[in-house]
Amino acid sequence: MIKFLNKIDDVRSFVISDKKLYWISNDRLYYELTKDEITSIEFPSSVIYLVEDLIFSGKNFYYDPRNNVVTIIGELEGYYYSSISNNKLTLFSGNDLLLYNIQMKEIQWKQNYFDNSSVTFIKNNHFVNYSEHQIDCYDFFNNTTIWKLRNLDFFNSADSFFSQEILLYKDKLFINALSNDIFNNCIVDISTGNVVKEYRGLYGQMILEGDNLYFLSPDHISILNTENQEVATYTITDIFESTEIKRLLFPRWFIKNGIIYFTQSGEVDMHSGSRGAIFGALDAVSLKILWYERLSKEHCIIGTIQVENEKIYLHTQDKILFVFEKEN
Repeated sequence: MIKFLNKIDDVRSFVISDKKLYWISNDRLYYELTKDEITSIEFPSSVIYLVEDLIFSGKNFYYDPRNNVVTIIGELEGYYYSSISNNKLTLFSGNDLLLYNIQMKEIQWKQNYFDNSSVTFIKNNHFVNYSEHQIDCYDFFNNTTIWKLRNLDFFNSADSFFSQEILLYKDKLFINALSNDIFNNCIVDISTGNVVKEYRGLYGQMILEGDNLYFLSPDHISILNTENQEVATYTITDIFESTEIKRLLFPRWFIKNGIIYFTQSGEVDMHSGSRGAIFGALDAVSLKILWYERLSKEHCIIGTIQVENEKIYLHTQDKILFVFEKEN
């Protein structure tokens, strides 16, 4: 089902843009010129992000592949890219927060940090801010809070909190409130803050594929159809009944073109140290196992799985990037 293509050592971070692989190693940015030719440039950053068609560092500089040039944004010296962007606006943090427009090449907004919260999304002229006990929507051009939700709005308990798992889809936010192992997934209208629907018992990493919102956890997979609001839940033990996999320990997930890609760490069960990490694929509708493979035992934990252009990228905890190709 898959074919091994490549193994790259000492990869700190990677992105795929315009069908090309870019990665960071030893303060250099490597990328493919052709299928068989690789080049690199100085790029002193431990992480890279894809912003529009630019390769951003975690600091105040980026690489433009089209013009083959690294640009340093002098006015952002001492600031760090937050990995949050939307429609040419990028969020940086330093002594304060600022929004930089990469198209107009200017700072368009600047302010002190929000008290006890962090920006999660940029939507039009709004920030969605998160803390464990409050989620709010802030108009950054008018410096006003549009709405706010508190943990106590959902559970009358001081132990309740919001998880960091927040998803934005069209004009709706999907958020999770928790209290004493009770999970409450809520759909919130981003314009008003009104809760339009609540689902008890849904939890896990949220990934959207088409009209389906997947809740992915070590124990189960739930699928919420955002059009008809129907929910289906499947246990991991049932899905993997015919295999050696009984629970997905510290899983990583990726969904693309109707396929759920998953990983299973090999360093945290009864076979710790003797088995490598597992990765594989499920049909996103039937949840039928399509295939799964295991890395060699020295590669026990997969930190990232990504699928682009029929290639599967696995980034392991020991900074190895494996590249596989899907076979028909």
